[in-house]
Amino acid sequence: GPLSEAQREMLREPQARALGARYALGCWTRELEGERVALDHEGSVAGYQSLLLLLPGERAALAVLTNSWRGSALVRRVVRDLGLVPRAGRRGAGDEGVEPGRYALDGAEAIVEATRHGARITEVERDPVTGTRIARSAVAAEPLGDGVYGLAGGLLMSHRVDFPRPGVARVGWVALPRVGR
Repeated sequence: GPLSEAQREMLREPQARALGARYALGCWTRELEGERVALDHEGSVAGYQSLLLLLPGERAALAVLTNSWRGSALVRRVVRDLGLVPRAGRRGAGDEGVEPGRYALDGAEAIVEATRHGARITEVERDPVTGTRIARSAVAAEPLGDGVYGLAGGLLMSHRVDFPRPGVARVGWVALPRVGR
């Protein structure tokens, strides 16, 4: 390819931590069960969902493409069934940080409720074409460790929630400020 091994390695070097993983230049770097390292990047646009997951140590790759706005359920199942799940974290450690409330920004909204075992998250968004308000069913978010909570087990990065600073909830990719009290 056009890049040397040193240049490729530099692209995989983590630059920031978020949602229980590290972000490199264009992809997430995560430890999987079995002490394997994965690089991954999810995508979605106009009703399509995708995942590219690379296993550099095994010289293997997984690409999943769907043509459904609900495709992440299939992506999650493929990842789980292939055993490409994140290494179990320190469940419960640092997980007292659920900040209940309503969080919103530019048509995206999340209602966070603290529960005995983590949180319940209800996501609301506006259809960009019709402006219709779409509320998803509330989903349980279980502690994954270090203040990160997982929706549907948190297998995909887009199914994670954390509270990076007071008054902010990061639900998947979107950081939302708390509104009201």
